[in-house]
This record gives sequence, C-alpha cells and structure tokens, in this order.
Amino acid sequence: MGLFPISVTVVEPGRARTGFRKTAAMRLGSDVGPHGGTPIGGLRAYLANPAAEPPG
Repeated sequence: MGLFPISVTVVEPGRARTGFRKTAAMRLGSDVGPHGGTPIGGLRAYLANPAAEPPG
C-alpha cells in the first residue's frame, strides 16, 4: 500500500431510454437540405433511425 490510502471507483452507466432523441429529432426538422453530407446530416439520420434506439 502506498503513502495515501486512496481508492477510486469509476461508474459508467449504460444506455437509458429518454425523451432526448424524440425531442431533438423534432427540433432538427425533417430536412437538413444542403447540410445532408455534414455532421448535422449524420446526426439527423441517427436520430431518425428507430434501430439506433437504446434498449431499456
């Protein structure tokens, strides 16, 4: 044991279903127009994909 008796616990919670995806998808709208090939287009596609919804 070292000089300082310190212990560390790391907690990494799993995925949880919340209303974030639905709300975010509604606020982004249905079409991102010319931004489809940008990160916002990828985010919109992810949020619109029901298979990407976490279990739980």
